[in-house]
Amino acid sequence: MRRLGLFVGVAAVAVVAVAAAAGRIDPAATYREWTHRLRAVAAAVPEAVVRDEGEPGEEAAVLFVVVDDDIPVSMALVVSREVATSAAVPPSLYEIAPGLGEVTLAEAARFGGSETLRVTVENAFALRTAAVVSLDLEELAGFVPAGVDADLPTALVVGEAGVERQVAAAGPGRRSAETVVEILGHTADPVGDLGRHAGVWPGLLRELARDPATIRRVAAAAVGDPDAVETVLAAAVDRVESTIAPVVPVGARSGSGFVVDRETLPVFLERWSGGLVLGTLPRPTVEVLNGNGRIGTTTVVARALVEAGYRLVRVDNADRFDHDTTIVVAQGRENADVARMAVEVLGVGELRLEVRAPSGAVDVSIIVGQDVPAGEG
Repeated sequence: MRRLGLFVGVAAVAVVAVAAAAGRIDPAATYREWTHRLRAVAAAVPEAVVRDEGEPGEEAAVLFVVVDDDIPVSMALVVSREVATSAAVPPSLYEIAPGLGEVTLAEAARFGGSETLRVTVENAFALRTAAVVSLDLEELAGFVPAGVDADLPTALVVGEAGVERQVAAAGPGRRSAETVVEILGHTADPVGDLGRHAGVWPGLLRELARDPATIRRVAAAAVGDPDAVETVLAAAVDRVESTIAPVVPVGARSGSGFVVDRETLPVFLERWSGGLVLGTLPRPTVEVLNGNGRIGTTTVVARALVEAGYRLVRVDNADRFDHDTTIVVAQGRENADVARMAVEVLGVGELRLEVRAPSGAVDVSIIVGQDVPAGEG
């Protein structure tokens, strides 16, 4: 029997979402309040009430994305175990993407495609993600003609020609297909939208899972493993638990963006992820530098390392582009083993040890040389 601490971050998110929607706090205050509450949850977990989970079912994680004119507007990371769990993820989450550097998840999808988005989400949450499913906002109503059940933490109110209109009331209720489209397509209130999207995704997933033909259609269109999509939707037929990914808004960006809360991430993974965690937390950190001058040459290296359990924290150009051999630098003696493992993961690389002035920012530095075959980056 598996015993896991209860993750109650949704309550903290809902409190902040209500305050933000009411216009009573600024982004910086939102950041401080949300961070304080989520970290308090993390600190309390060892003493929290626990519940028996039973034996895990078939496990898989899939990222579902709603796009409007090819721009992601809503995301949910869906994990299947005994039942399905949907964690709302903000498209405006900032993360290091292979080949792109620091971008939002929406930008990772637009400029790198679904595969880059998938690996970027893995880098963010250390959760092995098997596939990405994209659902077009304009076609969404066709998937749920009878609407969905959704429990919203706050009402959605929009202004039109100076007049406010309530799209959806707070609380549980049946939402029409048109209302679902309007809720998921609304992005003007990042904190409030995240909470409302979290309230819609469970009902949407249950509706998608009711029709075997729809399951096959959605799975066939996925980028990645279609079997994982079928596994996740099969688990969503009866019940989908709802949560929000462990993120905090970034006040410096006027509340329009989010970052992963590294302190509460382990709590989230312990509660929801089962055996899908990439590596051991905290993951060793790595920077990947282009040392051969080829465009995109760091991408394949970064992807391999993320999926091997490293956390990518920087991609950039090296000081020069004439490196014949890939160099893997352990930043300090304590990181020699993780650097050696990086060489094994890549299958190339000259191992070096930096002891005089090791970087305080990363555990391993990799300069990609000409020995990374052309066309793989």
